[in-house]
Amino acid sequence: MCNAGRSYLFLFHENEVIMDNTHEWCTEGVESQKERLRNLPIEMFPWWCDRLRKGEIIHIKDLSSLPEEASAEKDILEQQNIRSVLVLPIFVDGTLKGFIGLDNVEETGEWEPEDINSLFAVSNLMTMVLKSDRMEKEVRLAKFSVDHSDTPILVR
Repeated sequence: MCNAGRSYLFLFHENEVIMDNTHEWCTEGVESQKERLRNLPIEMFPWWCDRLRKGEIIHIKDLSSLPEEASAEKDILEQQNIRSVLVLPIFVDGTLKGFIGLDNVEETGEWEPEDINSLFAVSNLMTMVLKSDRMEKEVRLAKFSVDHSDTPILVR
């Protein structure tokens, strides 16, 4: 996708304090990071999450250009051999629920507008899926929690 070496979805849970890499795709020869990126405290990534909460796109053309306040994020990205990254937030009803991203492990560089548009479309799709899943769970819960105390019982 978009000439990326890796694409992924992270979702927040535990009241938005923990995140997991729930889905990942890697091109041939690129090492998967999914299993290493589970149960991560969101507070480990203050610069990253601050931008996502503001609805900003994270478009890092070259890791060396990251500011000092993004040192935690830079360390983790370097451990994964990431050279450039593009990430979009996923919101459900105004709450940040995760993010979707593309990594380039081959070279640094700017992501094309088409890449951003493609990722934006996937981000919107994920928002709809998460909303649908939440509504389905609420309906199921409502069915099982109906108060039947006023329901008459017929006895023959």
